[in-house]
Amino acid sequence: MAQFKVKTKDNGSKKTIIVNAENKIQAMSIVEKEYGIIPIDAKVLDKKHISISSIKKYKKLKFRDVLYIFQEIHILIVSGISLKDAISEVLKTSEQDYVQSALSKIISGLNKGKTFSSLMAEHYDKQSIVISILKVGEKGGDLNKILDVIITYLEDADKNISSVVKALSYPFILVIFTIMAFVLLLSFVVPQFADIFKSFGHDLPIYTKILIRTSEFIREYGVYIFLGLVSSLVLFFYRYKTNKIFKLSIDTILMTKIYILSTTLKLNAMYKITSSLEILLYAGINVVDSLNMILESTTNEYIREKLKQSIVHIKNGKTLANALREGGLFKSSTIRLIFAGENVGQTPEMIKRVAQIYRRDLNNYIGLISKLVEPFLLIFISAMVLFIALSIFMPIWSLSSGI
Repeated sequence: MAQFKVKTKDNGSKKTIIVNAENKIQAMSIVEKEYGIIPIDAKVLDKKHISISSIKKYKKLKFRDVLYIFQEIHILIVSGISLKDAISEVLKTSEQDYVQSALSKIISGLNKGKTFSSLMAEHYDKQSIVISILKVGEKGGDLNKILDVIITYLEDADKNISSVVKALSYPFILVIFTIMAFVLLLSFVVPQFADIFKSFGHDLPIYTKILIRTSEFIREYGVYIFLGLVSSLVLFFYRYKTNKIFKLSIDTILMTKIYILSTTLKLNAMYKITSSLEILLYAGINVVDSLNMILESTTNEYIREKLKQSIVHIKNGKTLANALREGGLFKSSTIRLIFAGENVGQTPEMIKRVAQIYRRDLNNYIGLISKLVEPFLLIFISAMVLFIALSIFMPIWSLSSGI
């Protein structure tokens, strides 16, 4: 069996699909039957193309890929189209090779009797809460309703991720580019002024001396410093990914010791936990299983340890509210809401309310960060510019006043 690149035409648009087949005729037949697209031609892929395409096709679906796929499938299913035909339609409009490959394999799997959730697990994070909810929807027979729930969950998560990344990345990127500009000035511009200043034959101001010495240090040791930083970062991330104890230590510091960053990360984690717990409870999954699913999808070791403690407490007979209180992650005000919800049999509703509270707090805190950080960054950049300007112009002014 070989891999064939089949050229197709659908509603005027051309697309290429890669399939496994015994011969050219079978390859074109597979595309026509399984994808409902008219094949134009098929060619055997050479080994080089196969290896490159295999790497691309092996790529897993991303978060936003899954959101897009589910949004499109949901619209088509509501219109009365079957799941397989809906996926085929999404395949026709998809532009990414790895997305096309994943969708084509899902269609092939559905033809063999596999479930949609199991096929999605092969091409997305199998520990994802989305996969767990999808399984519940398949068992209940109401895929349309579950897809609607999943889409709402993913859309909220997408907005949340975007806001957090924007809040944390903007000041970081600005500082990095400012430092890079400063280093470039020290490496290439300041040395030219240094030669001119030395030709004056006068004692230089302290600011200028500091600037010139810093420039000389950067020019002499800059490469070694850069290589050292890169090596340290590579070693750090390697240990972070491979050493669980080290990862737990770093995650604990990130979540508890760094004032602005820790508060942002903790609020974000609380929102993710409560929004995930809400959707799992609404899907009919019990509390322990829901928390276990959230645990499996959580990568932060500090949060994982706290969730493990809460799960143990629930298994030992404690209520959800008391178990979460023992975990030490949740605010007392939100614990009281969960406790009230348990007492009146409305736990999912109260969890939803708690999720809304954490989302509101997170958005408010991110807004506060933006308002506070920008003035500090402006002062930092202004101070650097002023220092460079004074260092360069003070010798010139001194020379002018001495003439």
